[in-house]
Amino acid sequence: MKLQSIIQTLTGLFFVLNMNSQNMNIASGGNLTTSDGAEITVIGNLVVETGGIFELKNATLKVEGSSSGNIKYIKTLANSRWSGISSPVKNQNIKDFADVEPLDSGQGGHSNNKGLASYDNTKNNWKIYQYNSNDWGDFTEGEAYLIKLREITGTDDADIFYDVCFEGPILNTDVQLSTKSSDIEHNGETVPNRLQYIGNPFPSVVNIVDENGVNGEGLLKYNEDNMEEITLYFYNSSMDNFDTVNYTEAKTMNPTEGFFAKTNDVFTI
Repeated sequence: MKLQSIIQTLTGLFFVLNMNSQNMNIASGGNLTTSDGAEITVIGNLVVETGGIFELKNATLKVEGSSSGNIKYIKTLANSRWSGISSPVKNQNIKDFADVEPLDSGQGGHSNNKGLASYDNTKNNWKIYQYNSNDWGDFTEGEAYLIKLREITGTDDADIFYDVCFEGPILNTDVQLSTKSSDIEHNGETVPNRLQYIGNPFPSVVNIVDENGVNGEGLLKYNEDNMEEITLYFYNSSMDNFDTVNYTEAKTMNPTEGFFAKTNDVFTI
């Protein structure tokens, strides 16, 4: 479905598969909900007024102009195993997210541990979110986390998956991450640790490596001078290992995906 300037203001309930639009304005009381995996491109500007709802589920949204107002981004995740996650919106508070999403909990004396963790470069380890903590603030733009959801129970209206939701305004400018370097102990030696866990901060696909490989464009090529090692590591939760990405094949990154990288200067997404 191709919509140009025909749709300027959306009111009432709309359900869309794919859409190309010049400008999009979702008025107060309007509700635009995408189908699972839809591709939405706004060539002009996006406005979601207070009281309007723009909900995307496992979808992609690209806004070439300016954007104002909040979207809801829903991601479907397999339960009961750790997987990578990053926020595709700005200003999503971590406690607000943890309070409503079905995060796993620790057992016994670790019951305050919740299924959300950030990578600690200074210790080469994970910092686990604690129940009801106010210390974490918002999800950091361009940073990935690990998430683990609780087991499906007989009272859940679900099969083997849950949906989690992020809500906030979108980013449509570059995100820059300063390099992290900490001295850590490894095999009895003190070595610098430059690993970062980086995530897609946009509700759109990011090109990592295009079909031209080392002679092409993409995130890896753009940042190669600022990397200690020109390889990205994507955690494969189903295999519990890492898939390496370099110039050997084309690769894109979907919304909420993350990867490890060794950086030695500012990394730009």
